[in-house]
Amino acid sequence: MCNNTSSNISKQIIGFHAHEWHLFLCLLLISIGADLFLSYVCHIDFDNDIVSNMSVAEENFALLIFAPIVETLLFQFGVIELLLLLRKNDRIYFSIACLISIVLFILSHGFRIEDILGVSAIGISLTYCYAFYRTKESRMKAFGLTSLLHFLYNVLSLMLSYFIP
Repeated sequence: MCNNTSSNISKQIIGFHAHEWHLFLCLLLISIGADLFLSYVCHIDFDNDIVSNMSVAEENFALLIFAPIVETLLFQFGVIELLLLLRKNDRIYFSIACLISIVLFILSHGFRIEDILGVSAIGISLTYCYAFYRTKESRMKAFGLTSLLHFLYNVLSLMLSYFIP
């Protein structure tokens, strides 16, 4: 019995099963990988006019604190949950709500082809993360993990922008 209990505990990390963390890390790696590919192989420049006029402290706050929380609140939680108020148990409608969430997230970051390509992978990853972890009982878990994924993506993107020319 002791082995069974320790086995169950080892299968969970901070309340989540190992397969959930694998998905979370895969989404993060796919998003960063897509950015690296577009930046360094396709030579697409993701110049952001909004943060370029800010001080370093303001930029870091905007990218690391404000954006993950507010954008998750608006584009994943807000859009999906608002649209699902119209039809609660419809899988097709849920898929449409997710697609609308992705499109709005991408378009909120710009209309140039570089902007659209640059945020497509993270937009899809964030919405998939929210949709995967969302349950009736645990919308906050989905919100928290989606915000965390967005935060980690922004941290890695910021670090890469300093260390990789």
